[in-house]
Amino acid sequence: MVETSPAVTADTLNKQIEHARASGAIGPDLSPLFELIAAKSLAGAAASEEEVSALGPAGSPDAVERLRNALEGSPGLRLPPGSYRFALLRAKPAEQPKAPEPKPTPAGKSALAALPRDVWIVGGVLIALLIGGFIWLGGGHGPAPDPKASAAAPKPEEVLMKGKLPEKPTDVILGSANAPVQVVEYASLTCSHCAAFMVGNDKKKAVFPEIKAKYIDTGKVRWILREFPLNQFDAAAYLALNCAISPQNPERYHAAADLIFSRQQQWAFSTQDTTQIINNLADLMREVGLGRAQFDSCTKSDGGLAALSMAGQEARETYHVDSTPTFIINGARYAGELEFDRFEAILKPLLH
Repeated sequence: MVETSPAVTADTLNKQIEHARASGAIGPDLSPLFELIAAKSLAGAAASEEEVSALGPAGSPDAVERLRNALEGSPGLRLPPGSYRFALLRAKPAEQPKAPEPKPTPAGKSALAALPRDVWIVGGVLIALLIGGFIWLGGGHGPAPDPKASAAAPKPEEVLMKGKLPEKPTDVILGSANAPVQVVEYASLTCSHCAAFMVGNDKKKAVFPEIKAKYIDTGKVRWILREFPLNQFDAAAYLALNCAISPQNPERYHAAADLIFSRQQQWAFSTQDTTQIINNLADLMREVGLGRAQFDSCTKSDGGLAALSMAGQEARETYHVDSTPTFIINGARYAGELEFDRFEAILKPLLH
């Protein structure tokens, strides 16, 4: 058995691999690298940097997008050190702004920095950081939506309970308390599919604004946003965001989260230098009123990090969340990004 998530068995992993192969998304240009990743994952290991370098994709935007979708749609796979982020960097658009020169790291050691660089834990999930590349064991981005899928309501991964989840003081809530439908979204701020769902990108229209206008603002849906950090940068972003804006001010909170999502490529993926990524994030948070001294204080908070870890553990153990985005709709769990028509197909039967 591959030591990923307790829910990811060798049989499940084999199904993920076969699905990726059958989808036709891999192609001959990516097949050798994908097959290497698959074989290593089944053996309970990750490909070495040397092996990846010998087989890595050419780095065209199309190739990298297909590789990203294949890997993110197979959360049981162990990503090779560096290859995922290296590929994204090689394929970034020419107009991508150049990362600013690194700034001096302020004195003092944050709760994040105090953890070993190559091992980090969120909600009981081990995260390895190797040469700037993530290996997520038991967590990751959910699958991309299938553009050919019909508008029929997708089946949930599982029904956790009948009815709505209990609300928490840390929830970011939009919509009426009397709404017949409750949607709980678990998201991470470095998740590309979360960003696409919430704010869109150059290839697709955002889904959330349409849901908000048609269902949340009209009192039909109560939307709850919960953080599910997958890496140290997610955690830093959430710690800073929660300092800048209270969850009790949901409209401002969502606006700030949308800013972080919309600048995701610039602050999180424009460099592999971990100090620079944190500096980029600190610069971005100034736009929502959080100065550098406050940012450093927030990201040094042992209490804040512990709270994030506990929330992640509850999400995994109680609601079986292991990827982002994950939606729990009136007690039924759906993993992965959903297009508006499929989301609407889930909601309509619950409104009658």
